[in-house]
Amino acid sequence: MEKIYAGIGSRRLTADQLKICRWIGYHLAKRGWTLSTGAAKGADQAFAEGALKGGGKVILHLPWWSYEQEWVDTMCARYGDRVIIDVLDSERDKEALRSVEIYHPAWYRLSQGALKLHARNYKIVKDVEIILAWPVNNSGGTMQGIRIAEDLGIRVLRLDDQNMLRRIIRKLKQK
Repeated sequence: MEKIYAGIGSRRLTADQLKICRWIGYHLAKRGWTLSTGAAKGADQAFAEGALKGGGKVILHLPWWSYEQEWVDTMCARYGDRVIIDVLDSERDKEALRSVEIYHPAWYRLSQGALKLHARNYKIVKDVEIILAWPVNNSGGTMQGIRIAEDLGIRVLRLDDQNMLRRIIRKLKQK
C-alpha cells in the first residue's frame, strides 16, 4: 500500500527553512513515501523538489491549469511520470469546494481564485496518512489544511514547533 504524506507550508519561509523542507522531502522519498502538495512557492515547491531528487513521486494539486505553470512544467519535464497533476474540477470536486465553507472562517469574502486555492487544500490533505506543516503566523492556506486534517483525524506534525522539528530530523537521520 502506498504511503502518502502532505507537505504544506507558508510561501514566506526563510532560505534555511526551505532547505529543511527539501531535506525532509528527500529523506521521506528515500523511505518510499509519496508527497501530496499544492505547488505554491515556498514550502510546497521545496518539499516537492526534495521528494523528486530523492526518487519519490509527487502529487501536485493545482487550483487551475496555469497555476505556477513554469515551475510545474519544469518538474514534469525533468521527472516525467513521477509528477502526477490533479487540477481542481468544479464538477468532480464538489466536496473540496464545499469544504471551504466548513473550514474557512471567512469563506463568504473569498474571491473565486482564493476559493479554489482553499478547495485545493482539502484535496491535498484528505487522503494522506500524516501531514508535515510549516505555517507562519497561524494564518493562510497552511492553517486551512491543518484545520481540515484535525477535523478528519489526520496527524499533523508542525515544523514551526522546534521540538517536533528536532524529533523529525533525528528520526530521518536514522537508517
